[in-house]
Amino acid sequence: RSSGRRGTGVPSGPPIDRAAMAAKSVSEVLLYIPNLVGYVRVLCVIGFLAFAVRGWKAAVACYVVGFVGDVVDGYLARHFNQSSVFGAVMDMVTDRVATAGLVMTIAHLYPGLLFPAQLVVLLDIASHWLHVMSAAGKGTNHKSREAMEGRNLLLRLYYGVYPFFGYLCVGNEAFLVAMYVRHFSAAYPLFHAANSAVLWLCLPGFAMKQVVNVFQLCDAAKTLAGKDVAGKAD
Repeated sequence: RSSGRRGTGVPSGPPIDRAAMAAKSVSEVLLYIPNLVGYVRVLCVIGFLAFAVRGWKAAVACYVVGFVGDVVDGYLARHFNQSSVFGAVMDMVTDRVATAGLVMTIAHLYPGLLFPAQLVVLLDIASHWLHVMSAAGKGTNHKSREAMEGRNLLLRLYYGVYPFFGYLCVGNEAFLVAMYVRHFSAAYPLFHAANSAVLWLCLPGFAMKQVVNVFQLCDAAKTLAGKDVAGKAD
C-alpha cells in the first residue's frame, strides 16, 4: 500500500508481493496490521464528522489522529511486508473521504464558500481517481517513477521531489484544518493569531495543490485516451 498522499510518508509505496499474497487467506489480509490502522482511520473520519459542528476540539483531535495514521500504516506495511491491494484502496478512499468531509464542513461553516468548496472536492476526487486508473496495469504504485513515465513535468516534480510533494500535501491539509479552526478560535486571541499565521503560510501549498490536481486530471484523461487508441491499433 501507499504510505499516504499527505506528504508525510515516502512518495511511492512498496510493491505488492503477489506471490506472497496468493498464500494468504482473506481474513489474514483483512487483519494485516496496517489495515487495522486503516480501520482506526475510518473511525477517525466518522468521529470528525460527528464532532465537526458542536465539538471542534474533539473533531480536530480525530482528524489529527487520522493524519498520523496515514503515516503509520505505510510504515507498518513496509516493516511487516504487509502491502495489499485492499489496504492501498482503503488508504486512498479514506484520504479522499476525509478531505471531502473537512471541505464540506468548511462550506457549512462559511456558506459563501459552498461553490468553491464543491469544486475543490470534485477536483480532488476526479483527479486522483483518474490518475490511479491511468496507472493501472503497470503493476506498480501510482506514485512510482514507472507510473510517471511520459507524464507532464509538473506531475514528475510533484511525485518525484519529496520536499515539493510534502509541502503541497501537508500545506493543503494544514490550510483546510486552519480554515476550519478559524471559525471557532476567535475566543482565544493568541491561538487565533497562531492559527491565522498557519492559514496564510499554507495558502500557497493549498493553491498549488489545486493546480497540480488540474494537471493530474488532464494528464490522466490524455493517458487513458491514449490507451484506447493503442487498444484499437492492436
